[in-house]
Amino acid sequence: MSRFRKPSAALVVAILALMVALSSSAGADPVAVVAKALNGASIKKHSIPLTALNAAAVKKLQGARGATGPQGPQGAKGDAGGTNVSVVAAVCGPEPCQTATVACPAGTHVTGGGGLAVGNQLLFESRPAAQNGTPTGWEVAGGAATPPATGSVTAYAICASP
Repeated sequence: MSRFRKPSAALVVAILALMVALSSSAGADPVAVVAKALNGASIKKHSIPLTALNAAAVKKLQGARGATGPQGPQGAKGDAGGTNVSVVAAVCGPEPCQTATVACPAGTHVTGGGGLAVGNQLLFESRPAAQNGTPTGWEVAGGAATPPATGSVTAYAICASP
């Protein structure tokens, strides 16, 4: 009768794998083994994305810059736009008050606006004045955070003329 049992198949496979790993260069440097196995002929075209390449490799892929093409025709002249821009403001009063409206001067149009609340007021609304048709100014509305209301509300309009 023998003292040793027959080794299991799993133990034999594990020992073989350990021996291969320790004796081959793959155990020491697997990247070097893969690099030796790969060459230009073994890589499919377009299989490596640009994001996987470093900057120097990407630069080598770019060709020389081509010649400049002819200049196109001159485009149509654009609008002059708002050359005279001003900011106007109106404070509601006497304090306490909750709504302020400011109008742009004649010959100008509103391009934007905003508001400021002081005291215990909060701004609840900021919008162009004149909801029907072309806006002519800016309107803001506030309200007391805790009654009674103190402070004031100021409306600002950015006005421009061509």
